[in-house]
Amino acid sequence: MNRLSLLTKQNIAIGLIWLFHVSGIMGIIYSDATWFVKATPLNLLLSFALLLINTHLNRKTLLMLLLCFVVGMTAEIIGVKFGFLFGNYAYGDALGYKVLDVPLMIGVNWCILVFITGFIAQFFSNNLWLRVLIGVSLMLFLDLVMEPIAPKLDFWTFEGG
Repeated sequence: MNRLSLLTKQNIAIGLIWLFHVSGIMGIIYSDATWFVKATPLNLLLSFALLLINTHLNRKTLLMLLLCFVVGMTAEIIGVKFGFLFGNYAYGDALGYKVLDVPLMIGVNWCILVFITGFIAQFFSNNLWLRVLIGVSLMLFLDLVMEPIAPKLDFWTFEGG
């Protein structure tokens, strides 16, 4: 295998994602955590841009992206305003500009997570319902990892901790 065959658009994107995430984790743990946390919206935008660059964009895909964003934001707004769906919680300031108390980056994050978990689930099954179950399980696992960390990074906080 020659070096040029490794320099694909997808491999470069994966390398950048690893670089940014590992650097962010190391920076938060060992350096100026505030600076790295403030860069989270930039990291999410970069991840989203790399997702778009590596996705075959057509009308169906764009509609799916829009649907993920709108459904994600709507669910979060309902959650924040009424405590319905996820419980009583509020977003901090780390994720940037908010609409109805929900950071726009959360809608972007929903797009990223739905697409990535969907791509991963494809490797395990051809059955649509099994892929949905795998994708949901992956998102729930990520949520379990994020929940204890989120308040410390000023991402979000649930009422009562």
